Amino acid sequence: MFNKIFITPVGLACNLACSYCYNTTNDQRTTVTESGYSLISDEILDAIIECITPHIRNRLTVTWHGGEPLLARPSFYYRAIDRINKRLGDSVKVDYDMQTNATLVNDEWCKTFRDLSIRPSTSLDGPPGMHDANRYFPCGSGAYAQAMRGYNMLREHLGRCGVITVLNKANHNRIPELFEWVVANDIRSIDFQVCVKQQNQPDSMTALSDQESIDALTSLFDLWFAHDDPALRVRIYCDAIRGILGARPRVCSWCGGCGSFLSFDQHGNVFLCARWHVYPETSFGNLLTDPFSLILDRRYHGALQESIQRGQRWCQDCRWLGACGGGCPFLKFSKKASCDIEYPLCGVRRHLFNHIEEQVSRHCKLLKPGIVSSAQC
Repeated sequence: MFNKIFITPVGLACNLACSYCYNTTNDQRTTVTESGYSLISDEILDAIIECITPHIRNRLTVTWHGGEPLLARPSFYYRAIDRINKRLGDSVKVDYDMQTNATLVNDEWCKTFRDLSIRPSTSLDGPPGMHDANRYFPCGSGAYAQAMRGYNMLREHLGRCGVITVLNKANHNRIPELFEWVVANDIRSIDFQVCVKQQNQPDSMTALSDQESIDALTSLFDLWFAHDDPALRVRIYCDAIRGILGARPRVCSWCGGCGSFLSFDQHGNVFLCARWHVYPETSFGNLLTDPFSLILDRRYHGALQESIQRGQRWCQDCRWLGACGGGCPFLKFSKKASCDIEYPLCGVRRHLFNHIEEQVSRHCKLLKPGIVSSAQC
């Protein structure tokens, strides 16, 4: 059964040319303006819902991803969501999410998000100098002003908008300033992700070393913990604390991978999640040419799944396996074209778990180091 699907309505097409984007791998990203992209057809949308319907229960999350999904016009989402809702009927509650760079947001888009109950999240890497160092338009001009304008509009119209911040060479050694920016802009829901160099990408000035990652993540945790504002939710730390306390983490890369996901590109190709679209060889097949039963068989029993399962052997003796889940399979594959390797951020996560456990134990006396159980949550 699947509880979440990704759809990339314009594939990997994007109006930005961010330096660290994983869609640059194998030159899969297409940098475009608001035209010149391939939009998913109604035929493929109908095929997606027809195939997935027998494999869902009473709730489904549809995440519009990319690329930049706002390259599709608002009219597309009214039509697409109407088709999905009518096909699934009242028996399935459908939630809609979207990951957008927010630079194209305007009043019409805000109305669209509100009318269709789409929950947005965007990418902001800190103040202008930090953000614009890596997130810019094809002409080279920074995207901060447009992205922040879009974020603020979404907050004003919807009351919420999540943020993802990539920790990289431009912001990792300016953590106090980065956190002050989060607080000053009243950002209430944020996640921090570490920039990691992938296979086939040129040597980059953006990726962090393990030690740089550890320093940045632990410093941010200490600032967040001392700030002591329950309304400021940092996803990576909330999930880490849940795992340390023995509860099941919520984020996919912390709870054993993409077990209940499927992802579809604009041509009908099927993948584990939207990140995998950058590696066409990992597709399980195409909805227009392959029986869905064959696609599912490849998903559960194919070479990629076998590689993911073999990769778990690196984690069996780790005390943090229940909290960490073994890490994101995509990140493993993106490093070595195989999931049967140690998770590239394994050492970073172990250090972070140890640090958080120590801090929570010291300040809240909720834990005793080395003793973790769900009863303490």
